[in-house]
Formats: sequence, structure tokens, C-alpha cells
Amino acid sequence: MNSFKDKQSIYFFKEKLQRQSPTFNIIEDYYVKKVHSEESRLKMSRSHTGLKHSDEVKAKMSKSHAGKSNHTGKKHSESTKSQISHKMKSKKQVLGKKIIYNPSTDQERRVEDIINLPKGFRRGRDPEVINNMHYGLLRSSYSK
Repeated sequence: MNSFKDKQSIYFFKEKLQRQSPTFNIIEDYYVKKVHSEESRLKMSRSHTGLKHSDEVKAKMSKSHAGKSNHTGKKHSESTKSQISHKMKSKKQVLGKKIIYNPSTDQERRVEDIINLPKGFRRGRDPEVINNMHYGLLRSSYSK
């Protein structure tokens, strides 16, 4: 994209672009977006329907994505760091606590002292939750 020295140049370029290609949609003064008609979008959709990648292409894509992470080479802003910090501070309440389970009331809790358990409670999670791998999902409303 061209660089502009003043607002007038932006407006001139905007009008020129609209005259040359009416399919471009100019949003505000700095963002140009190509807009496709419904007919064109339908044609593109039909042309890609049923398209399958060969094993060779799949292997190339896999190799090109290997070792990449979504946040590689990026840094968190200060506001994001403070938000993460704030969220992590609330997680300290579970450090050092153990889960206990009451089969008669079907409740789970976190406690620090597992020697003097409340009446009816035993150490560990609900066996059904463990078998179904639903850690924290079924009993999250009961945990205190």
C-alpha cells in the first residue's frame, strides 16, 4: 500500500480505487477489503467441495507445521500480563489442598487437612468421574 502524507491524498487514492475496482470495499481510511458477490462465493464453494489432499501434500503440510506454536515470536502486552497475573492469583487457593468425596451426598471438596475429614467424606475423587475422565466438570459446582 502507498504511504500518504496528508488526508487529502488518502481521499484521492480512495476515490481512484473505487473507480478502478468497484468490488473493493473500503472500510474507514486505511483498510481495503475485497468483497465477493453471493454468486462468486457459491461458485468458489462448489469448486472446493469434495477436494481431498493427497498423502504427499498432507505430509508436506505436516512437516511445515512441525514445531510451530501459535504464540511463537510474539510478546504479551503489559495489560495482558496483568490479566494473566490476576487470573493466576485466584488459582493459589487450590495449592496444597486435597480432594475429598462424600458418596452419600455425591459432593467433592478441597481441604488442607486430610487426616481429620468431615463426617461421611473419604479421600480422593468420585470413582465414576475418574472412570469417565470428567475431572472437574461434573463436580465443579460442588467444590468449595
